[in-house]
Amino acid sequence: MEAHLRLQGLPHIAKKKLQYIAPNYSYQPGNYECGYYLMRHMHKIISANIKDSWKEIFNDPSPLKLEVLQEVREQWASFLLSTVNSHVKTS
Repeated sequence: MEAHLRLQGLPHIAKKKLQYIAPNYSYQPGNYECGYYLMRHMHKIISANIKDSWKEIFNDPSPLKLEVLQEVREQWASFLLSTVNSHVKTS
């Protein structure tokens, strides 16, 4: 690859070894909770403003408590209802 880049007049860029980081996140115990877990993880990523490492927010592999799942349901239902209501009012 280096020779190919030189022939094209492109600078050789040192390759870095791909590093896979597996965050230690909550896992779902059943089959139907995946959407709630995904929404919870998305919310954590967006609101955490991660600076250095996923480990800052993903450090607990245990399942989410029922109270946390209910909170996720309520937050997203509230968001969706307010979005739909604002579109209905403007129509």
